[in-house]
Amino acid sequence: MTKNEILQTIELRQSSIKDHLNCPLMFRFKHIEQIPETFRCSAALHGTALHKVIHRLHTEDWNLPLRKAYMEALDEAVAESDVEVRWKDTPEKYCENAIEILEWLSGESAELQKWKSCSWKHNSGSKFTAICSQAPSIRFEEILTGLLSLWI
Repeated sequence: MTKNEILQTIELRQSSIKDHLNCPLMFRFKHIEQIPETFRCSAALHGTALHKVIHRLHTEDWNLPLRKAYMEALDEAVAESDVEVRWKDTPEKYCENAIEILEWLSGESAELQKWKSCSWKHNSGSKFTAICSQAPSIRFEEILTGLLSLWI
């Protein structure tokens, strides 16, 4: 496989970078050779479900019934998995974690409201600009710094 073919094959995402940092051989098998997985970790499904609910909160309604929305999203993620799911914890434990995160995200703090009002403009590559009604255009890194300051 040529370098150009490899670059066209790989999706540069946080998870693929993490795979390479954890185990370069796993990265090669998974992202370059594209050997299919034989199972999915429950934590990956938890992340998928959590992102689906966060997307729904942002696009539909900040007052969704969080437990129901998360469990539906988790059930969908499990149903969409074409391989065995290996559960590290029970779905209820993942739900408790998700509710804690989702309740924080659906909170009413002024700082959080500023970030909720943002829309995103894709510039090029992985560069995004947040367009916020309560702030001038700011870069993605500034939003992450702002959000992290709320958690620290």
